[in-house]
Parts: sequence; C-alpha cells; structure tokens
Amino acid sequence: GNFHISSHSYAEAVMLVVQKNKLLDFEHKINHLSFGDEDHISKIKQLTGGYNLSPLDKIGESIHPSNHGGHLHHTYTTYYLDIMKTRYFIGADEEYSAHEYTYSMQTINTHSFPAIFVKFELSPLFISYRVTENPFIIFFIRCC
Repeated sequence: GNFHISSHSYAEAVMLVVQKNKLLDFEHKINHLSFGDEDHISKIKQLTGGYNLSPLDKIGESIHPSNHGGHLHHTYTTYYLDIMKTRYFIGADEEYSAHEYTYSMQTINTHSFPAIFVKFELSPLFISYRVTENPFIIFFIRCC
C-alpha cells in the first residue's frame, strides 16, 4: 500500500507560489511511527534491552528546494517500509505482539510539485521469539 503528502491537490495555490519564483519546502521529521499496541511495544523494548521496533523515529529530511539556472527544483522523498508481525512469548502465559519494520529512503530532485511518499508491504510471515528460563542444572549439563 501507500500514502503520501503532496501539494498536487492544491495546484492553483502552488502555481501562484511558483509564479512568484518561490519554492515549496517539504522539510519534515517523523517523531514516531510504530504499528501495534503501545503497551506491548514498551514491554518488548524492556524485555529486549531497548530493541528498536520503530527505526524511523526522529528521522527527518532537510533537503531544501533549490533554484539553479532559473529552474525550480523540488524534492520527492519516498520511504519504503517492510512490515512484519512479531510475537514474543515469555514463559507459558505471557504473549506480546507488535509489528516491526525495516525501511529505506530515496530522495530525488524534480521539476514537478514536491511530495513525501510512504510505500509499504505487509509480510504474510511473522517472527516468533520464545523466552524461556532453564534450570541451572541444564546449563551445567550443556557446558560439560
């Protein structure tokens, strides 16, 4: 799927700005992006020593538009997300789930209107972690 933030639906207003030789600045910062129950995400971070399920947090793009040779250059920024369900099983009775993701980002200069795109894929697979505690005797036997 995808979603985007753009100036395309306000073409008349954008054209007025462009005619005045002004540039549209789509500088941005993603404060937080996660998928799942916040309580579960907090518990998973606590259990894993701070594993980051939200790698886009605090990421931003500060490439400003430019005017080279009388031509306006705006930017398209595209984020590509791969999202996968993750389950953590603690002992026999606790289960926490969230969706973790990886991302890549591409920024290109364009003569068109600026935009920010987020394209994502939801994986049909899921990751499962099981945290168990073995008695000390099992640890000792494995060491021998």
